Amino acid sequence: MSANFDKRATVTVARRGPRRAAMLVATTLGLSTATMLGPIAATANAAPCGVSAYSAGVTVNTTSYAPDFRISITPTDNARWAQVSGRGREATVQLWHDVQGCVPGLYHGLADSIYQQIECHVIFGRIDSETGPTFDLESWHAPLATPDLKNYIDTRCLNNVTPGWKGTGRNLPGGLDQRSNSTIA
Repeated sequence: MSANFDKRATVTVARRGPRRAAMLVATTLGLSTATMLGPIAATANAAPCGVSAYSAGVTVNTTSYAPDFRISITPTDNARWAQVSGRGREATVQLWHDVQGCVPGLYHGLADSIYQQIECHVIFGRIDSETGPTFDLESWHAPLATPDLKNYIDTRCLNNVTPGWKGTGRNLPGGLDQRSNSTIA
C-alpha cells in the first residue's frame, strides 16, 4: 500500500478492500469444499485392494451375478510366470491372501472352490487365451474332490462342475451366509 494520500492511493485502497474480502471468501469456500470432498477424492484415488507382487488388484462384482458373485484378480507378470518359474505355490498362496483381505467371509466349500480356481489360473497363467486379462473366480462353481492337474484340465478350472451346487446363496457386501457356503444341503 502506498504511503501518500493522494486521490489515486485512496482509490487503490478502496478497490483492494473488496478484492481482499472476495479473495478471503473464495479461499474459505475453497478450503471448506476441499474438506468436504476430501474423503470422496481419497476413495476415488485409493489404491486397489489386494495389491501384491502377484496381483495388481482384486475386485468383486456382486450386481451382475446376484445372489452369487465374481472375484476378479488382475494378475501381474509375476503371477503369469509363476508356474513356469517354479513359484506356482507361492503365487497361489499370496493371491489367496489377497482375495481374503478383500472378500471377507469365504468359508467351507466356497473357500475351497475359490482357492482351487486361483491355483488353476496360476497353473495356466501363461495361456492368456484361457485365463484372459483377469483371473475370474466365480462363487457358483463347486470345489473339486481331487484338485489336480488332470481335473483342472477336465473341468476347465472348475467351470464344468457347477450343476447341483448351490454356491453362496447370498450377495456381498455384508458378509456371506456360512450355512450356504457348505456343500451339505
